[in-house]
Amino acid sequence: MIKPNEMVQIVLSVIEAVAAQGDSLTLKRLVQALDSLTLSASARKRALDCGRLDDVRSWTETADKRAAEATQCFPAPPPSSAGAEMTLDQYQGLAMRTKPDEDAKARQLLGCLGLAGETGELIDYLKKVFYHGHDLSYTRLGTELGDVLWYCALLADAFGLNLGDVATHNIGKLRLRYPDGFSHEASRTRAPEDES
Repeated sequence: MIKPNEMVQIVLSVIEAVAAQGDSLTLKRLVQALDSLTLSASARKRALDCGRLDDVRSWTETADKRAAEATQCFPAPPPSSAGAEMTLDQYQGLAMRTKPDEDAKARQLLGCLGLAGETGELIDYLKKVFYHGHDLSYTRLGTELGDVLWYCALLADAFGLNLGDVATHNIGKLRLRYPDGFSHEASRTRAPEDES
């Protein structure tokens, strides 16, 4: 498994190689990708210390500001629930107050179509960020992810499932599949799954 500091070194090496070729568009995309990585402050400092590019320095200087934007894009919960975290089941219960008043089969179809549509909107937005040079807005990203989550909640509800149970089952599957955490080697050598 690649360690975070090794990843920083790899990304910086790629950025330096692209910069040496003078490909400014690809360089901008790589710096944006580096900006989107979730790195600790110490990893960002190491990236700055070993980097020799002004774009990397600019990225490092704005990373904390962008992280602050990400935490401010959604207002804090009201004082009565301050500090409380929402479970997936709580989210599903609140979100389903806005579900259409239709039978389960209609909600199943709406869930499938809506999930595909909202996933497409998320992908289209990220395409614009990575390939058209748009700035990443954590507010917009959070909104698009929230729309995807709403349709996941609708689909689960339409089939009589709780999101919390779905998440618990998924974590159990991942623990069985990758007991020591994900690695490319473990992915290549794992046994075929029973799809039931």
